[in-house]
Amino acid sequence: MELVAYLHSEVLCERLQQGESIDQTLDCQLLDSIAQSSRHAKSVLCVGLAAGTIAINAMPIAAFAYTPEVASVQQLLAKRGFNPGAIDGVKGAATTEAIIAAQTFYKLKADGAIGAQTIAALEADTYEANISLKGTPVKVTPVANSANKSDSIKNLQQLLSDRGFYGGAIDGISGPMTQEAIILAQKTYGLVADGVAGSLTIAALKSGSNYVPKNNVASTKSDSIKNLQQLLSDRGFYGGAIDGINGPMTQEAIILAQKTYGLVTDGVAGSLTMAALESGSTKVTPVANSANKSDSIKNLQQLLSDRGFYGGAIDGISGPMTQEAIILAQKTYGLVTDGVAGSLTMAALESGSTKVTPVANSANKSDSIKNLQQLLSDRGFYGGAIDGISGPMTQEAIILAQKTYGLVTDGVAGSLTMAALESGSTITISYKEATGQETTSNATDNSIKKGQTLLSQLGLYDGAIDGIQGSKTTAAIKKAQTLYGLPVDGVLNSATLAALQS
Repeated sequence: MELVAYLHSEVLCERLQQGESIDQTLDCQLLDSIAQSSRHAKSVLCVGLAAGTIAINAMPIAAFAYTPEVASVQQLLAKRGFNPGAIDGVKGAATTEAIIAAQTFYKLKADGAIGAQTIAALEADTYEANISLKGTPVKVTPVANSANKSDSIKNLQQLLSDRGFYGGAIDGISGPMTQEAIILAQKTYGLVADGVAGSLTIAALKSGSNYVPKNNVASTKSDSIKNLQQLLSDRGFYGGAIDGINGPMTQEAIILAQKTYGLVTDGVAGSLTMAALESGSTKVTPVANSANKSDSIKNLQQLLSDRGFYGGAIDGISGPMTQEAIILAQKTYGLVTDGVAGSLTMAALESGSTKVTPVANSANKSDSIKNLQQLLSDRGFYGGAIDGISGPMTQEAIILAQKTYGLVTDGVAGSLTMAALESGSTITISYKEATGQETTSNATDNSIKKGQTLLSQLGLYDGAIDGIQGSKTTAAIKKAQTLYGLPVDGVLNSATLAALQS
C-alpha cells in the first residue's frame, strides 16, 4: 500500500513538472514529503486517493440522463415558441428558463417546475411556432458564438432588413440597433423578446410570413396599420379613422381585442393577436361605436328586458339602469362583469336560454312559493313545511341550491336557479346532511364523475372517480378554475365544465 501511494505521488509530480494538466492539482513537494514520511501518512494518502476515486465513480448520473417526459415537454415548449435548447430529454438551464418563460406568459407561478398546470397551459395553447420537430434537437445558433461571427451577423442584419425590422448598415457589428431590430421582430412574431437570435427567431424571419419590402418600409408600415385598423373595425374593437397612424385609439383597440381573446394585453399586434382577429371567431359589436347608436341601445334594452334583467324605459339611452342590467346579465351568465355588451354578452342574451321570472312578482305568489318549496324539498335543499311562505328557511334553501349549482348566491329564485332545480341534472345531498345535521346520503353525481374524469385527464386530479366532491376534488376544481381564468370557488358549475371539455 505504501509503495502504491509513493509511486502514485511520483507519477503525479512528473506529470506536473512536464506541464501536463491533471484533474486534481497536487503540490509535488507535498507529495514528496508524504512519500518520505511515516507509514501512517502514506496510508492516509492512499485512503484519500482511493476514496476520491470511489466518490467520482459513484456520482449519480440521473441528472444527466435522457428522460422521455422531459423530451416531450421540450418539444411542447418549442412548439409554443419557448426555446428549451436541444430536445435531449435533459432538464438543463435552457429548458428551465423556457419553462419559467412559459409560466410567466401563462400567468402561472414561475418556479421552473414541470407541473400539471404548466403542461395543461402549454397543451391548451393553439399557437404553433414555425419550426420542425421530427425527433431532432432544436438547434440554437447564437450569432456571437459562431466561427464566422461577422458574416453571421451580416446575414442576420440582411434578413432583419429584408423583413423591415432593421434600417442600419450591414456591417457585421451586433450593436444596439441590431439588438432592437431582433426584439422588434420577436415581438411581431409573438416570440419571447429576449434579443437573442435563436432558432425560433431565425425560423420566423426566414419564413417570410411578415415580409416588409426594404425600400418601402414607411409606406408599407402605414398600409399594415391600415389593414390592422380595418380588421379591428370589422371585429368591433375600433371606431376611428382608417388612417394608417398607430395612435392611442388604435392602441386601445388592440388591447381591447387582446382582453376579449384572452391574450397578453401588451398593445402589440403580434402573431397571436393577428391570428385571433383574422379567425373572425369573435365579432364584437359595441353599442357605443355603432352608427345607429340609439337603435342599438334600444335593441339591447329590449333584450335585457325580455330576459328579466331590465325594468326601465326602452329609450335608447345607455344610463346607469342599463349599465346595471348588463352587469346583472353578465353575473348571471358567468361572464366578466365589465358592463360592456360585447359579443359574449350579446350571444348569451340572444340565445334566449335565460328568462327571469322572479317568484315574488307572480300573480299567484303563494302557489309559486309552494311549488318552489316542493322543488327545493325534492332536490334535498329544503326540509320545512310546504306553506307558501317565503321565510328564512326557504331563503337559505335557495342559497344552498345556488351554491350547489355554481350560480350567483343572491337568494332569488330566478330563471337559472329554477332551470337548475327543474332539470334535476344534479342530484344533491339531503337537506339535513347539507346543514350538518344527522342524516347522511350516499348519492353520487354523474356530473361530478364527469368532472373528475376530465380533471384526471388534464393531470389535475388523481383521486377516485366516485362522483363525490370531497376536498381532493374541490382542490382540483380550484386549480382548473385558476388555469382557465374562472372565478375560483371550487364549484363544478357549467362554465368550469365547459372549460374542461374544451
